Amino acid sequence: MKNECFIKIENLSLVYELYYDKTNTLKEYFANLFKKRNYIDKSKDKLYALNNISLTINHGERLGIIGLNGAGKSTLLKVLSGILKPTYGKVYIKGSVQPLIEVGAGFNPEFSGRENIYLNGAMLGFTKKEIFEKEKDIIEFSELQDFIDVPIKYYSTGMVVRLAFSIATIIKPEILLLDEMLSAGDLSFISKARQRMDEILRHAKILVIASHDLGLIDSLASRTIVLDHGVILFDGNTQDAIAFFKDYVEKKVHEKRDVDEKKDFEESPFIDVQNFHCRNILNSSINIYPDDDVEFYLKFKLNEEFQEFFINLVIQDPTSNNVVHFRNDYSGIILKNLTKGVYEVTIIIKRIPFKSGIYSYYYRLFGKRHDDRLMTKDVANLKFEIQGEKHHSDLIKHEWKIINLEN
Repeated sequence: MKNECFIKIENLSLVYELYYDKTNTLKEYFANLFKKRNYIDKSKDKLYALNNISLTINHGERLGIIGLNGAGKSTLLKVLSGILKPTYGKVYIKGSVQPLIEVGAGFNPEFSGRENIYLNGAMLGFTKKEIFEKEKDIIEFSELQDFIDVPIKYYSTGMVVRLAFSIATIIKPEILLLDEMLSAGDLSFISKARQRMDEILRHAKILVIASHDLGLIDSLASRTIVLDHGVILFDGNTQDAIAFFKDYVEKKVHEKRDVDEKKDFEESPFIDVQNFHCRNILNSSINIYPDDDVEFYLKFKLNEEFQEFFINLVIQDPTSNNVVHFRNDYSGIILKNLTKGVYEVTIIIKRIPFKSGIYSYYYRLFGKRHDDRLMTKDVANLKFEIQGEKHHSDLIKHEWKIINLEN
């Protein structure tokens, strides 16, 4: 049909050239040899941020893009928005495009909020007349009337997000490109911003959204692609894509663990892990629901004295991204001159703020002996599940208890 929008990508690649400092002369060779520096035998290398992608997005489609960090999600959106130019291949787009990515990237910190409205608006493709007609609405929606003529270098991060979002969403595009731009900002502004996003989504004829939030992708996208190192691994129904991605991540985790286990580090024979668990302390069970108090318990024995000692607890989300890293010294608990004995560690997360899903966690214990040797002990591949329905995460409150049972 005449008014239908579409995006068509043919054999798209985006290549970055990585340059090296090559040694060219005999003098440089001997200088490097004397200083024990490596000779670099190549001047440059190529990094494929996107690699031979072909994709068609039709009128009415809601396309999700998921993948690990560095997969090429944001890069693909930048190519579609015209921010980046492809090295090879073609992109055909019919319809007005509005990218909501990299909030405030075009702002000049020395300019006032009002001046940045015109600067950023022009970068988004608005004419000066269009910006002038929308200026009042932008200022009112951003709630920055008292600060609009102040240089934005004095703005808080939340104020910058409010202004950038208000500029970027003042029109209703036919094609909307979205890259988690509401992950920052004032909580009081987010509710109003989501209402505007809902309105834009209702009018958009095509949505392309990249996100780490699989729940958000599941709720907004009917079709999803899985990217890895610039290559499409899967293209299909969103629920099938999420299942594929979770399986893929699990395989990557096992591969990484196999490699890590082969690394040359000294695992301590002087640290024995005796017990560990994760449970809901409200009812002493393993059933965990949003906002429950959750206890992570570890019991270990030291068969030797340690000059310094560190206890790490790392929690990873369902896509294996680290969401929490607790360490005793990060929380102000310094462990020095630990004697031999059995120790109990209890870390309690108050009203666990994670959304529903299956999480993994691991402990890493390491300490320095008096002979300065670093000894390590890992307890990995542990899991727990947040049950029920919750689609967002909040700030984390927690407390530590460490007891030497033999003192």
